Amino acid sequence: MSELVSQQLASSVVARALAHGGEFAELYAERRGGLAMSIDESRIEGVQRGGEEGAGVRVIEDGTSYFAHVDGLAQSDLERAADAAAAALRGGRAEPAPLRAAVVAPQPIETRPEQVPAERKAELLRELDERGRSAGAEIAQLVAAYAVARREAAVASS
Repeated sequence: MSELVSQQLASSVVARALAHGGEFAELYAERRGGLAMSIDESRIEGVQRGGEEGAGVRVIEDGTSYFAHVDGLAQSDLERAADAAAAALRGGRAEPAPLRAAVVAPQPIETRPEQVPAERKAELLRELDERGRSAGAEIAQLVAAYAVARREAAVASS
């Protein structure tokens, strides 16, 4: 898995969010992607592939949350969100504790879904359609779908 936001940038964004005070600041970054397709009447339909990434920065002061969101994970995007969240406060600068990375034990995946060509996924749907239709004359219609979603997230807080 690629790193969404470097620890150095995350630390800088959290500190920037606390530029005008606050008891707590947090950066949440996320990247999502997926593929979906279906088969109906022996035709592959509705093939959709998409992805997005973005981040939110939250600052809390006296039980009130101030939040800003941006589409994208570029340094300038993250800094803009931190500045927007910080602008809601006008106190003195708060210093966050140094960030430390949490150790995450990823689950092993033998074959990643994104490594399997869409053509093979459509082929599996066709095989399923053929098996279902051959089960007997009672089968009048078969609809099946394949979908995969991937979500990566990173959280850094003061």
